[in-house]
Amino acid sequence: MGFELNKECIRKSTQVRRNAIYGAERKMLYGRIGGYEIAGKLICWRQTKMRRITVGAIALLMVSMGQIPTRASGFAFGRDTPITTLTAPSVAGDLDNHDLTLFTRDWCTTNCRSKINLHQWRIIDFRDSAILSSNRMTDIRDLASMNPPRGLVAMPYDSQISLNWDDNVEPKIGYNIYRALTPGGPYNKIATEHANSHYTDFGLTNGITYYYVVTAVDLSGIDSQDSNEVSATPEVTVNITGGDLDYGAYYGYQAWHLAPDPASGSVFNNWKHWFDDNTPTAAKIHGDLWPDMREYPDEDLFNTQMVYPNGHQVKVYSCSRYSTIDLHVKWMKDYGLRGLFFQAQCAAITNPDKLGRTDTIARYIRAACEKHEVKFCIMPCNNAKSASQNENIVSKIINYWKHCVDDLRITGSPQYMHQNGLPVIGFWGLGFDNRPMTVAEATEILDFFQNSPEHKYRVYVMGGVPVSWRTAPKAGWSPVFLRLDMISPWRTVFNFTTDSINRMNQDLIYCNQNGLDYNPVVSPGASTAHIRGDPSMRNWKPRNGGQFFWDQVHAVCQMGSKFMYVAMFDEVDEGTAMYKMVNAPEDCPIGADQVPLNEDGYDLPSDWYLRVGAEAQKMLDGTIPLTSPSYAVMRLDGCF
Repeated sequence: MGFELNKECIRKSTQVRRNAIYGAERKMLYGRIGGYEIAGKLICWRQTKMRRITVGAIALLMVSMGQIPTRASGFAFGRDTPITTLTAPSVAGDLDNHDLTLFTRDWCTTNCRSKINLHQWRIIDFRDSAILSSNRMTDIRDLASMNPPRGLVAMPYDSQISLNWDDNVEPKIGYNIYRALTPGGPYNKIATEHANSHYTDFGLTNGITYYYVVTAVDLSGIDSQDSNEVSATPEVTVNITGGDLDYGAYYGYQAWHLAPDPASGSVFNNWKHWFDDNTPTAAKIHGDLWPDMREYPDEDLFNTQMVYPNGHQVKVYSCSRYSTIDLHVKWMKDYGLRGLFFQAQCAAITNPDKLGRTDTIARYIRAACEKHEVKFCIMPCNNAKSASQNENIVSKIINYWKHCVDDLRITGSPQYMHQNGLPVIGFWGLGFDNRPMTVAEATEILDFFQNSPEHKYRVYVMGGVPVSWRTAPKAGWSPVFLRLDMISPWRTVFNFTTDSINRMNQDLIYCNQNGLDYNPVVSPGASTAHIRGDPSMRNWKPRNGGQFFWDQVHAVCQMGSKFMYVAMFDEVDEGTAMYKMVNAPEDCPIGADQVPLNEDGYDLPSDWYLRVGAEAQKMLDGTIPLTSPSYAVMRLDGCF
């Protein structure tokens, strides 16, 4: 039986005469297989032992000497015993089944693009994976069960390039990764059956452009088609000072409030933060402030067992819906707020359900921030308050950040915050008395953040620390604080006394002397009656129509700070929210004992604190001059 090439691959030629391929009718065929011309010096068959062909492979025992790229370095015949003899064809130019059976009976490949045990007379071209059968030529990669990897991107660093792509969901052995110095190849395989959908290529020469493709390898060992081709040029890291954080008031953003929402995924199966005991009643309400729900899409609101004074059923938003996150970020854009720190739960890395929730919300935040051109970053919170919660805290935080970089590819967003040339991470909960994290654990985490061999993980670290970090630090923690890139003391001037203002000013001087950035924290007020179970904590830090917030902002700007952190955008649990809230008791659920905006005697619009926050940003960046501490209330009638 003879063999034909697919007509699409045939190109007539007069270059080859003797060592050519003959079909059943002894018609000489010429052409290209996988784009490489069947011409020149070909090996058709030999009555000799064939243990290894090392220069590449084109099927039917043919090797195109010098035309096969270096991606295919060779293949071996046989497993335990190599095929020793191929029977000479009875008629020159023909191959019969006996020849092919010997050839394909028992063989495997080495250092080649694909490998598969073929039966009878399927032959393989390991460069572009062409199969010749009795009547056709096809691409072996068409037989693979895998789709080609998608979304391949390359990020250059000093002497290394980081690759990321979307993980294939089909069962697979892994990924093969190829590198070239010219577009389209020739490619060299640099990783075989790599397990993850990310890879860092080390030891590269700065200034040279490298090209990459990735294939997925199915359970039969067959490569998929190539991914998209990407290129990058590694370069020496240049020291950059400043960035997105300069003269910006950034907001802590929790996005923790959830309703049972199976339509958004099985991980959204309970009430979170709205109610205790998974019971949506006024008696079980968790926070002290009530959001203004009027702008949320009605189809994305969730029924509770509460009612308003007008008899209407109370519905609440859920951060399981993209529309919620999109609306919050839209408000930030509309009111001129620079961006947010997403308070992700790093411990989620060991809890699939919690990780699923956090990942979904992180993707929503990225999409909304890119849509509205608002900056964001990740802020893993060290919420471990017991020895059991603190167990494996180092690996939890490090692996969560790797997950953000490699799987979520979060730092690849054009809206991800950068400072001093690095992505920003907020690392909250360092050196607090009620957190058991040790100095050694914190140091190991900072070593990773600041000195990781894989540059893609390196970050600019804003540390959330106690207000007494400098004056009365927890034993042994001072060297840790000095390693941070930015110090952000929790509730820096929350008490707003002369002592707290003086301490803040001395903090700034100390940070300037030690090369640290200083990011004071301001808040609009506080109310924690429900979360503490203590009625006396209701409105314990009154807002006074925005006066309390403005006093802090004025003090921060007066001392010449170019950074500010606002706690928080959406935290109704502790009464520090800045987003849109209801004004009066008649707008609150019956029996929920919520603190409306007019609690302190000011008739305020629901967006009042977004307006005050917009003015705070303007004063910080110099758009408006330093104003008196009474500015917020003085401008109440005109609403700025």
